[in-house]
Amino acid sequence: MEGRHNDFKIKLYPQKVPNYWGNPFIWKMLLHAGLFNVRYVCKSRAREPYSMMYAFFNAVSRNQTREEVARTEGKKSHLVSFGNMTAAAGTDYFNRPYA
Repeated sequence: MEGRHNDFKIKLYPQKVPNYWGNPFIWKMLLHAGLFNVRYVCKSRAREPYSMMYAFFNAVSRNQTREEVARTEGKKSHLVSFGNMTAAAGTDYFNRPYA
């Protein structure tokens, strides 16, 4: 999930073990939003709290469940992987013919 506002950019990645190293406000907002198993990357030149909040809500509002992703991609829900595509077994990455 990604979000941005003005100069502030945030990216949220799924991860088995959470990594909350970084901005303490983002860390607390993730915990209160119920997103526990994520890591995040913030990038900004200015430390404006309005842009940080707006970018966070832009990113969190794009959250999709596994069933929603499977429905849009036309797959079964157990074949959807949010992780690294080279390490995800059973996905289409390994079933593609050579180019």
